[in-house]
Amino acid sequence: MQAAQIIAEREWVYWLDMNDSKPVMEGDNPVFRVCIVVAGENGFHPTGCGGKKEPWYWDEEFCAETNCRRGYTPEDMMRVVGSSLMAKS
Repeated sequence: MQAAQIIAEREWVYWLDMNDSKPVMEGDNPVFRVCIVVAGENGFHPTGCGGKKEPWYWDEEFCAETNCRRGYTPEDMMRVVGSSLMAKS
Protein backbone atom coordinates (compact mmCIF):
# COMPACT_ATOMS: atom_id res chain seq x y z
CA MET A 1 0.00 0.00 0.00
CA GLN A 2 1.38 3.43 -0.93
CA ALA A 3 1.82 6.18 1.68
CA ALA A 4 -0.87 8.41 0.16
CA GLN A 5 -3.36 5.54 0.28
CA ILE A 6 -2.50 4.78 3.91
CA ILE A 7 -2.95 8.43 4.88
CA ALA A 8 -6.30 8.62 3.10
CA GLU A 9 -7.75 5.28 4.16
CA ARG A 10 -6.23 4.17 7.46
CA GLU A 11 -6.06 5.50 10.99
CA TRP A 12 -2.54 6.69 11.83
CA VAL A 13 -0.64 9.01 14.18
CA TYR A 14 2.75 10.64 14.40
CA TRP A 15 5.04 9.03 16.96
CA LEU A 16 8.55 9.84 18.16
CA ASP A 17 11.19 7.15 17.93
CA MET A 18 12.65 7.80 21.39
CA ASN A 19 14.06 4.30 21.88
CA ASP A 20 15.88 3.56 18.66
CA SER A 21 17.19 6.96 17.63
CA LYS A 22 19.52 9.38 19.35
CA PRO A 23 18.00 12.77 20.08
CA VAL A 24 19.15 15.74 18.06
CA MET A 25 19.61 18.90 20.09
CA GLU A 26 17.85 22.06 18.96
CA GLY A 27 19.25 24.56 21.40
CA ASP A 28 18.59 23.04 24.82
CA ASN A 29 15.71 20.87 23.59
CA PRO A 30 16.11 17.26 22.51
CA VAL A 31 14.12 16.36 19.40
CA PHE A 32 13.50 12.87 18.06
CA ARG A 33 12.87 11.31 14.67
CA VAL A 34 9.22 11.35 13.68
CA CYS A 35 7.57 8.11 12.64
CA ILE A 36 4.12 7.25 11.37
CA VAL A 37 2.26 4.46 13.18
CA VAL A 38 -0.71 2.87 11.41
CA ALA A 39 -3.46 1.29 13.52
CA GLY A 40 -3.31 -2.49 13.51
CA GLU A 41 -0.08 -2.62 11.50
CA ASN A 42 3.02 -3.99 13.17
CA GLY A 43 5.91 -1.54 13.39
CA PHE A 44 6.25 2.05 12.29
CA HIS A 45 7.40 4.08 9.30
CA PRO A 46 10.26 6.51 10.00
CA THR A 47 10.13 9.77 8.08
CA GLY A 48 12.82 10.54 5.53
CA CYS A 49 13.74 7.06 4.37
CA GLY A 50 15.97 7.28 1.34
CA GLY A 51 15.91 9.53 -1.66
CA LYS A 52 15.90 13.27 -1.22
CA LYS A 53 13.57 13.28 1.80
CA GLU A 54 15.17 14.25 5.10
CA PRO A 55 13.86 12.81 8.40
CA TRP A 56 11.67 15.05 10.53
CA TYR A 57 12.70 15.76 14.12
CA TRP A 58 10.16 17.06 16.66
CA ASP A 59 9.90 17.42 20.40
CA GLU A 60 7.15 15.64 22.36
CA GLU A 61 4.97 18.73 22.70
CA PHE A 62 4.95 19.50 18.97
CA CYS A 63 4.19 15.87 18.14
CA ALA A 64 1.21 15.83 20.53
CA GLU A 65 -0.03 19.20 19.22
CA THR A 66 0.21 18.01 15.63
CA ASN A 67 -1.77 14.86 16.36
CA CYS A 68 -4.30 16.96 18.28
CA ARG A 69 -4.75 19.27 15.27
CA ARG A 70 -5.49 16.09 13.29
CA GLY A 71 -8.21 15.21 15.84
CA TYR A 72 -6.28 12.67 17.94
CA THR A 73 -6.20 12.97 21.72
CA PRO A 74 -3.29 11.49 23.71
CA GLU A 75 -5.58 8.54 24.50
CA ASP A 76 -6.28 8.05 20.77
CA MET A 77 -2.56 8.13 20.07
CA MET A 78 -1.91 5.42 22.67
CA ARG A 79 -4.76 3.30 21.28
CA VAL A 80 -3.30 3.46 17.74
CA VAL A 81 0.22 2.73 18.97
CA GLY A 82 -1.06 -0.08 21.20
CA SER A 83 -2.91 -1.68 18.29
CA SER A 84 0.33 -1.55 16.32
CA LEU A 85 2.28 -3.19 19.14
CA MET A 86 -0.32 -5.98 19.37
CA ALA A 87 -0.41 -6.61 15.61
CA LYS A 88 1.38 -9.66 14.29
CA SER A 89 4.12 -9.07 11.76
